[in-house]
Amino acid sequence: MNTTLREPRLDSPTYTSEKSWRMATIVFAITTAVFGFMLFEQRNSGHMAMNHAIAPGADYDLRFIDMMIPHHQQAIDEARNAVKQAKHEDLRQLAHNIIQLQQAEIDKMKEWRRVWSAEHSPRIR
Repeated sequence: MNTTLREPRLDSPTYTSEKSWRMATIVFAITTAVFGFMLFEQRNSGHMAMNHAIAPGADYDLRFIDMMIPHHQQAIDEARNAVKQAKHEDLRQLAHNIIQLQQAEIDKMKEWRRVWSAEHSPRIR
C-alpha cells in the first residue's frame, strides 16, 4: 500500500486552524520579548544612568549622592519583598541586613548632602 502525504488545502479547516495557532504563537513570542525587554530596561535604567550620567566637576559628590539614594532605596524595597516572600530563613536574614545597612547609608548620605550643600551655597553677609 502506497500512502502519500498531501498538503492540506488552503481553505480546509485543518490548514486554517494550524495557521491561526502558528500566528498566535508568533504574536505571543514577540509580545513577550518586547515586554520583557521593556521591564529589563525599566529595572536597570538607574544602573545605566549611574554608569554614564555623573560628569566630573565641583558638584560630583552631590550628584553621586543624588543617584545613590534612590538606588539604595530600591534595594530596601526589594529586600522588604524578600522578607515577606522568601522561603529560606537565610535569605530573609540577608534581606533584613540589607534593609538595615542600606538605610544607614541613606541616612549618612542625606546628612553629607545637607552639610556639603551648605558649603556650596552663597553666604549672606
